[in-house]
Amino acid sequence: MTDTGTCVKISPETLSILKNFASINPSLLIRKGSKLNTVCPSNRILAEAQVAEEFPIEFAIYDMAQFLGIVSLFKDPVFEFKDTHLVIASDGDGNNRSVKYFYTNPEFIQNKGDKKIKMPQSVVNFTMSDKDLGSVMKAASILQAPDMCVTNEEDMIAIRVCDKKNPTGNSWQLLVQENDVDASFPFWFTIDTLKMIQDDYEVSIASKAVANFKGKTVPVQYWIAMSAG
Repeated sequence: MTDTGTCVKISPETLSILKNFASINPSLLIRKGSKLNTVCPSNRILAEAQVAEEFPIEFAIYDMAQFLGIVSLFKDPVFEFKDTHLVIASDGDGNNRSVKYFYTNPEFIQNKGDKKIKMPQSVVNFTMSDKDLGSVMKAASILQAPDMCVTNEEDMIAIRVCDKKNPTGNSWQLLVQENDVDASFPFWFTIDTLKMIQDDYEVSIASKAVANFKGKTVPVQYWIAMSAG
């Protein structure tokens, strides 16, 4: 077996996506190519990103938090891919620091993100801005509310943050856009499944218990399972 010795410089944008994916699953299998996939242990969140870098081999990381901590030691990190490990160093910092990081066995990675979802026909479509997403998460934190509901409020699509088990509890609501759907609906999500990276999202919700959040500026999308109403 021979070392590949291929070097790839990792952009801040890709590191941000890797950090986000680590919040979904603490382990990650990175396949050869430029597409990253992950899925949470409960199978309720699946994420996919198309990054600028081209990874030359398939490799597995068991502890993403530790791995990203190591990468943070370097400015403008460069990965040199060997057969059994990475050599991580800074691009041109001249101080000769590096870390040898060994791949884990892919068999140790649960939920490798190899599932493919064919999105059913959507019944509700709207845009959730970066600001809206931040407001939802802030409201959920302040209210200690575990649920988000997408519903129709007269002629508007509304996002409500609340505790669906407590109808007299405090709630927060945001009117998103005009509603052109000729149907009455609430679609429920648990706040802890909303692990999207900050961005504006095109949201498509299907009646069959799944929603797609597609980033408008970051090349990432998520499929999130809804909770029972």
